[in-house]
Amino acid sequence: MKSVALILALFTTSCLAASPDISKLTNDCAANDANACNDLGFLYKRGKGVPQSYAQAFNFFVKGCNLKNAHACSNLGVLFQSGQGVEKSPEKALHYYQKSCDLNGRYGCHNLGFLYERGMAVNQSFENAKKYYIKACDLRNGASCHNLAILYVNGRGVDQSYEKAQKYFQRGCNLQNGESCHGLAYCFLEGYGVDKSFSKAKALYKKACEYHNKDACDVYDQIVKDQIEERDKLEKAQQNPY
Repeated sequence: MKSVALILALFTTSCLAASPDISKLTNDCAANDANACNDLGFLYKRGKGVPQSYAQAFNFFVKGCNLKNAHACSNLGVLFQSGQGVEKSPEKALHYYQKSCDLNGRYGCHNLGFLYERGMAVNQSFENAKKYYIKACDLRNGASCHNLAILYVNGRGVDQSYEKAQKYFQRGCNLQNGESCHGLAYCFLEGYGVDKSFSKAKALYKKACEYHNKDACDVYDQIVKDQIEERDKLEKAQQNPY
């Protein structure tokens, strides 16, 4: 199992409607509504209801971040991390992720944790990765709960512990993180930190699949296929005892 990477594509907004009112958002942002500025940045980033423009997205994220919107700061980090509309700069990405995390932004904290785990723009530090993942997990970021679990599985920056790993997998799964449900399923399948339970593992593989984890879908499909084949064999044996 691997850590969930930087959340680069996810621009968390303030409950955008299916057909956002661009005029109202523009007026609200002009009146220093930080959420509206972040939402406009998202819309221009995606070209949703407005012409796609990284430059406009950047401008609105800057204003939102200056108004202390944690999501806007994290989204600025995303632009600098990916080089979309700006010169690519992991150092500036780090700066804005830190600013977001200081404002209790769960995505900024998650991305900081991943940078420290991988040693990107900073010296690698599993201890710092753990610190930021814990904060993001407590802020209900399921991906960070998953990455904490992986640290405990591998004993990186922490004492190796399957018991603690499965607890963080459970927290992430409760937050609808497919990778966490997948990890928890494997714990029940192999008895890592929990009593073995094939039925619980199967149910968790199904849940992970519903949360869009393709690997879990493959495992669940194979389990169902094997059970159908076993059932068919049993039925044939019962029909033909000799």
